[in-house]
Amino acid sequence: MGIHNMELSVLLFLVFISASAFGELFSITQGASMILGPQPTVLSTGSSLECAVQCMLNNDCSAFLFQGNTYECYLLGMLPTSSTSKENYSNSTTGTLFMSSKYHLSGFQKQNQSGQFINSAQDIIVDSAGDCALACGRTESCTSFSVTPVETSQKKGMLCRIPPPADTYWKENNETTLYFEPPLPYLSEVQLVTDGNFYKVTYAVDELLITADLIKKCEFFGGALAPMYPRKRAAAIEAMHVKAFPDSLINGWWTSAVGFGTADGKVFIPAYQPAAEEIPAGFSQAEDGRYYKIVTSASGVSQRDSLLECQALGGTSLALPYPQKRAEKIAKLMQAVGVTSAWTIGKGTAAGTLVVEYSGELKLMPNANDRNQAWSTSSSIPNPVTASHCITLNRDTNTGAPFWNAMDCSSTVVKSYVCEASPPYFQIPSTKRWFRMSLHPTGNPTGKMSAEWFCQRDGGTLAPTYGPTGLPTLTNALSMVIEKTDLFVYACGNNLLNGSWSMCGGTVQPSLKDSQRDLQFWFPGEPSGEAGSNFLALKYSTQLGTYAWDDAAVYQIGFVCGLP
Repeated sequence: MGIHNMELSVLLFLVFISASAFGELFSITQGASMILGPQPTVLSTGSSLECAVQCMLNNDCSAFLFQGNTYECYLLGMLPTSSTSKENYSNSTTGTLFMSSKYHLSGFQKQNQSGQFINSAQDIIVDSAGDCALACGRTESCTSFSVTPVETSQKKGMLCRIPPPADTYWKENNETTLYFEPPLPYLSEVQLVTDGNFYKVTYAVDELLITADLIKKCEFFGGALAPMYPRKRAAAIEAMHVKAFPDSLINGWWTSAVGFGTADGKVFIPAYQPAAEEIPAGFSQAEDGRYYKIVTSASGVSQRDSLLECQALGGTSLALPYPQKRAEKIAKLMQAVGVTSAWTIGKGTAAGTLVVEYSGELKLMPNANDRNQAWSTSSSIPNPVTASHCITLNRDTNTGAPFWNAMDCSSTVVKSYVCEASPPYFQIPSTKRWFRMSLHPTGNPTGKMSAEWFCQRDGGTLAPTYGPTGLPTLTNALSMVIEKTDLFVYACGNNLLNGSWSMCGGTVQPSLKDSQRDLQFWFPGEPSGEAGSNFLALKYSTQLGTYAWDDAAVYQIGFVCGLP
């Protein structure tokens, strides 16, 4: 008796829901004819309402077909394409089709932002947004779509774009409307970011500014700390943050673990956990090992818009045309596609320098005599350099040689840009290990906002350099990837203050270094043993022709991260 009453209570509850919002839960097509699968779930029910209840109790049910004359209820999973047809087929079943909200527009939320998905799993021309919702419902793992008015030679319609499930990046387009499945119902005040994810901003008091407590707070909201990987996701979140909190341009912000926050204690929480991507499609590997994509716009594009488009395409940044050898490799790619001038990264400052924010911040004083700066002549250097100047990489049509030019950043005379999509970590093939160099930001070795903290933020550690495949392999990669021999950066290791050093993979005694040259890689005369010099750093030894270990005190310097 008790069980019967419980079932009746559930049924009455669902009946109440259906009676008040049946149209919101299901869309109805009278006289629909459809070809059912080989083994459809068929129930005998007293009404379409009871059939709806059975569908709602079945996790695999997305729609149902009800036959009023036989009271048969057919529960359906993924809806076939022919399901809404009103034509009668010899092997079809006809009845009233009830599609869940997944298949009609009320199941999606129209966004305030106007934009179009960059990549497409399916592009079709439809009559309305409702038809696009239906197509999305028929597509596995579809949770969003965009519609753009178009006009063909026959009639007006809409371009329905359904993005790949793992690539929902979009860019602004005033003519295009975005639709997403609503985020989790208990997450209010969420913001849609151009990576296609919803984020919530909540305050984290000082007592909660540690990773474990932040994760607990995120879990309380049903989310997770916002991952700042890959770079294009970080760029998307940062752009949203700057737009929502313009004061952050002055006050700055901070990142926590795999999350993102602001200097005044806000933390971003995604409505669901996004997946990480690899090198996006359309990027070609050049001779320098990096991945580039050259994009051309018939109407021209400014440097700022080039950077935003590049990141929206999955790029890390506009390409860095420095030093000269790298500019030559990029120029070869430009030649292959017939481009003679393109925006690259590089911007002037009021102080008369050129600033490049890349893996680190590179400041250059324009100098035609610097062989690594690709100025064609001294006269091509603006005098003075101002904050309105940005750098284009150009190719001499006769010799193919690359050269720089300074243009107004807002100019749309330039029609192309070179986008780079290098992963934040580079792999050393011989050891299959991944590393990342950070020259900007810099940090102390440990503590809040430290080198160690930044590495742990995206799942890594300070780079271990112990053993025969440690520093000897890494040092060649550092010289090749960073193309610098004047770095002084933290790696993983610390003084145990008992005559030994922990090298994150082994313990060494510097007193034995002369007899352990295959295990210990100290800079000549190091470790110094000076008070406070208890952290491992790497610096280049011209005597050894390689990077070597050094005992360092607490400095604000760069660091090398490694993935475990």
